[in-house]
Amino acid sequence: MSFAGPSSIYDIQYYGDYIITTVTTAAVVVHEWIANTLHIHKHKLSKLLIGLDTEWCMPTKPDGHQQVAIIQLCVGKTYLIFQLYHADDIPPSLIQFLGHKKFKFVGKEALVLDGLQKVIPKPREITMSEWNAKELTIEQIEYACLDASVSLELGIFLSKHRREIIQYLENTSPKKIVNLSLEFDQTTNDSEQLDDELNLRQSFGEYEEEEKDEIGKAIGKPNKL
Repeated sequence: MSFAGPSSIYDIQYYGDYIITTVTTAAVVVHEWIANTLHIHKHKLSKLLIGLDTEWCMPTKPDGHQQVAIIQLCVGKTYLIFQLYHADDIPPSLIQFLGHKKFKFVGKEALVLDGLQKVIPKPREITMSEWNAKELTIEQIEYACLDASVSLELGIFLSKHRREIIQYLENTSPKKIVNLSLEFDQTTNDSEQLDDELNLRQSFGEYEEEEKDEIGKAIGKPNKL
């Protein structure tokens, strides 16, 4: 696979699978990746499930405001890491892709889920690293890739077991619903928790207007090189 703009391609191994991961700062590469993805899955676009995650810059302002450093997208065994902080532009196709009403986006929340039995490590030196660096380390790329992979597999699992989950919820008291075999990482900072929550709520179209404004402020305008 090759693209017209600058990009790096990696093969990331995850539980025996090899994941083709594209890392780029170029809008044209993002556009081509989306076009290729839609072409490959053209016969099942109405059921397209996409893993979505973000990594944030460390706060540098007194108000604690953070900017999104990278966006991770995962469809099947192909992944995209878009370095938004260093992006030359934001392609309209990305905005249209993220806003498509028929696509279902799943953000990460759980690192351990019964039925998946897959875990990704979350070393603090990686999760709290400089995600706005011009050159990401291989450890950052692997973590970002696997992060989005868990999001996708979680979405697939929930889709396949939707009826069982609904039945379980109907027969479970509110206090017990908290324990759905989900194990959360307690070291996640508040901004990342907010990001994950908004990503998940976006999947079900539950954004409020003020939340949309907050996302717009968080993404901001990419820095020109």
